[in-house]
Amino acid sequence: MRVAHFSTNDAAGGAARACTRLHRALLQSGCDSRMFVLNKTGDDDKTERTVRSSWLSEAREQLSGAALNALLYRYRADETMSFENYWTSAPTSALIERSRGSQIVNLHWTRGLVTSRQARRIARSTGARLVLTLMDLGMLTGGCHYMHGCTGYQRACGRCPRIRSNTEYDITRRNWKHRMRSFTAAAPTLVACNRWTLERVRESSLFGSARCEVIPLAIDVEVFRPIPRALSREVLDLPASGRIVFCGALKMGQSRKGMDTLIEALGKLRELLDPQRLRDSPVRLLTAGAGADFASKLNLPFAHQHLGLLGDDRSLALAYSAADLFVSPSLEDAGPMMVNESLACGTPVVAYSIGTAADQVEQGANGWLAPLGDTDELAHGLARILDASEPERLRNRSREVAVAAYSPANVARRYLDLYRELACGNPE
Repeated sequence: MRVAHFSTNDAAGGAARACTRLHRALLQSGCDSRMFVLNKTGDDDKTERTVRSSWLSEAREQLSGAALNALLYRYRADETMSFENYWTSAPTSALIERSRGSQIVNLHWTRGLVTSRQARRIARSTGARLVLTLMDLGMLTGGCHYMHGCTGYQRACGRCPRIRSNTEYDITRRNWKHRMRSFTAAAPTLVACNRWTLERVRESSLFGSARCEVIPLAIDVEVFRPIPRALSREVLDLPASGRIVFCGALKMGQSRKGMDTLIEALGKLRELLDPQRLRDSPVRLLTAGAGADFASKLNLPFAHQHLGLLGDDRSLALAYSAADLFVSPSLEDAGPMMVNESLACGTPVVAYSIGTAADQVEQGANGWLAPLGDTDELAHGLARILDASEPERLRNRSREVAVAAYSPANVARRYLDLYRELACGNPE
């Protein structure tokens, strides 16, 4: 079976890395998987640029990026907005040529690469079945990749608060209509990475009645594995003693990442911890991510250390293994993939009950779930895990859950089952 995977990037960002892992696992399982990207920064010879590098393609890419940035600036939006724009995407002829001969075409995170109209033309020209893997919620809306409390996607968008629009038929409504027309014709099958994302699909006006399967993101459980804590801390120049709370994100300043609620929860945490143990084993906050350190100027109740952007999986695995727990305060997230990675490293997770955490964190067994936005319960969960009497039991269960759910072989097998069913023409 031949499958064509499309992703904007091959290595930059969690969505790209997840697509690459799936692609490699499918190759190992005997599937003729092809991966095509707009921006190639990795060295995998099985991944190709959608448009081969030349002065013309480089110029088109630069112009596309400039046009997209100008569009977003015009609408005073942030990085979580994108609109259907045929001119800024890859040439349709190149997309069709790369897809030819495939029974399945799977679109992952494809901002700037494939529009919904192009997806329809690919499916029509090649006869391939279309699959959309939801790395965020962008496919469900008229433009935003996350809704920030807006319910417009449940109708038909318009009057978008993200772009401060008071017009019913604004760019988000036009974008929604383009997607409705294209996806109705292409009849894609959706893949959500967790049940929380599936619920958003069911609420959406675009895909409320579409077929949607839940398959988690693959994690390389040989790279993301427990590493001796003493070694991890030594490599990262962290204190050998004490307890470490780790959190991170590529862009920690995004409001949906919930860092403000984490700061509030940390302020409550000190009062919940056993005083004697806190003196003997002090708590340190460890952060990682791009850009400025969000906590450096705050009066935190604990010591704090920022690692900057950890650009490779092995460095991330060291950070997870050095920590006593990973905290994910995201308020809206189709992942984050750091939850998968942390559990694979045997590090318990404390999070709000959304995204991947809601599926894989077992209360008290490998972490703690708090109701969305409840900083009291988030602080309580942090205290419960930090003061756990049997931390090794938590770590062992974390690793056990991750290997069963996220190993590339298991994830690839579930995708292959879906692909074969679709290719045989039995969508139900």
